[in-house]
Amino acid sequence: MESPEISDSSKSVKLLYAVSLLDPWDDSEYVVRTNDTLKAYENIGFDIEIITRWGYPQDKGYLVDDIKKVSRENNWQIHLMNDPSGLREYKFDEYITQAEAALRKKITKINPTFVIACNDFHNALPVIKACKKINIPVFYEMREIWALNKQINDEEFMDKSDYQKRIELEIKAANLSDGIISPSVSLKNWLIDKGVPEQKIACVTNVVAKDSIKKIHKRKSLLSKFKKSFIIGYSGPIREYEGLQDLLKSISLLKKSNPRVKVKALIAGEGIYKKTLKSLTKELGIQNQVFFYEKIPSNEMNNFYKEVDLMAFPRKRTAFTELTSSSGPSNAMASGIPFITSDIVSNREYVIHEINGLLYSHDDVVSIHNLLINILNNSIDINEVALSGLKWISSNGTYDASIKKILPFLITRYLCSIGSKKPLDFTPMNQMLNFSLDSFTGEENLFLDILKQLKSIGNSRSSSNVLTCLIRNIGKIAPAIVIKSLISENFIGLKLDYRNIRDLSVIFNRCNMEEINDLANLLKVSSLEQKLILIGFSLRDVTSKDKLNVIFNGREYNHNLNWPNRHNFEIYNSNSLSKDNQAKGVSKLTNQNKENKFDINEFQISSYLFNLTNSINIKNLDDIDSDIMIKEFFPLIKDNNDNY
Repeated sequence: MESPEISDSSKSVKLLYAVSLLDPWDDSEYVVRTNDTLKAYENIGFDIEIITRWGYPQDKGYLVDDIKKVSRENNWQIHLMNDPSGLREYKFDEYITQAEAALRKKITKINPTFVIACNDFHNALPVIKACKKINIPVFYEMREIWALNKQINDEEFMDKSDYQKRIELEIKAANLSDGIISPSVSLKNWLIDKGVPEQKIACVTNVVAKDSIKKIHKRKSLLSKFKKSFIIGYSGPIREYEGLQDLLKSISLLKKSNPRVKVKALIAGEGIYKKTLKSLTKELGIQNQVFFYEKIPSNEMNNFYKEVDLMAFPRKRTAFTELTSSSGPSNAMASGIPFITSDIVSNREYVIHEINGLLYSHDDVVSIHNLLINILNNSIDINEVALSGLKWISSNGTYDASIKKILPFLITRYLCSIGSKKPLDFTPMNQMLNFSLDSFTGEENLFLDILKQLKSIGNSRSSSNVLTCLIRNIGKIAPAIVIKSLISENFIGLKLDYRNIRDLSVIFNRCNMEEINDLANLLKVSSLEQKLILIGFSLRDVTSKDKLNVIFNGREYNHNLNWPNRHNFEIYNSNSLSKDNQAKGVSKLTNQNKENKFDINEFQISSYLFNLTNSINIKNLDDIDSDIMIKEFFPLIKDNNDNY
């Protein structure tokens, strides 16, 4: 067995990022997004390493001898999975089998903390399957569905069997992963419709790199032939679904309705539809108003922005574009450039009309024409919208902000993956939580965010283990936060076991008297359910009785608690238990305290009070009697002991 590679980095959490494309062999939007995303993860504190799709880049015809010869602006270690066969010789299941074997060996050697694999399934599925076999948590960053993109460019593709196969493998990768990162709510809903559990999906809408946000001051060259015209710009791939034909038709319509208006369009990019657009300009008689350019490198876009008055992203409504939006609007916002775009679902998720951009009815040439008229006659102040868009994206649309937003999702899903393993090892869970505390603004935010994630996941062995780890870690450094959350109903919907009751007693004892007084005031407005929960761990003989008296005495919730030295409750007397058939299993457990490693009597009464209100409608403490306890709670005892 190969030994793990030793990283030079002193950082404690290693993220291995698996990609289909990488610079310098590709310079697509995919590659730009990869670099910007990884910078955001690095800013949080992750140690970054990259691994390519098996076969890449050699199976694409590139000759690569030594990755060290490639000049890069960062120090991320790159693992090229070169193989000349790759996608040249293998397809679908056969490719995935070959790729998984090679990747499993390599990922074992790299030994990452967790892995994020990007689309499509050729890259993601082998990585996910390999990680599952070596017990490494793995996520699928599904930026788009390439099969849908291919289907749009090939009308017959939808009917071909390999389209269905590609979709099937995409869904398989999503379901097998520990979590999915989606670029839009619409893609998330598409996955849910395909049977992927909603709680497994987090969304990161179109965003930009923080350092790219900078107001571009429009400065047309004095020698520019466009200096007396209103210039509409477009930069990006030139495909039919980008809707540039609608933009050209609207310019033609504008020429007829307002012949004095001088409007020109600059279209930069490459694609199979470019030739069709050039022919269309001649048919419409606007060839002197539309100018085509080659693809503009991302580092030269600012010069392009300086020459235009308005950017246009007139995407048409298709199965592909409804799920994934263009990055164009976000990039325009980040540069303070006004833009128009269609109101397809994926755009409406983050473009707000006349707030950060301008929307028109999709696939509607007249709607584009009318919007342009309103802009040209100053009915809409596009400079004000552009300034508002710049402020909006600065606050809401950076990779750094978005990654921090989904961090609780990633952390919780990671913890659940580790917490599901047997034998259970809390060490990596503790390490991830400690790392996460350094990345969050306060322990309480992290605690509450993970609790919220656990509620969406539901009760299970893994979520129970995560809850235990969370309570212990936060309880060490901020005990009042844990007890406050307990009283404030943040634990409602989560099943607490005997470990939590034991830990909560210790954590409660750590609270100082100032915190205890604050908790006492909080208890005034708490529900009966939460008061019962507090009583649950208060019945442990190790819980500080002085602090408990401060909590309960003189409050509107006035229950006379007699603190026993030992828990010898009458209803749990062995003779009493034997009278009820349902309790025979519990009676047997009572004689196995050493094996169970805790006081079963104490566990029974405490755990019962913790989980009581999930099954019984109790309006006051008088409703709690031994008959209810025996009837409702005893059947739960054996399950609790078996599961943990």
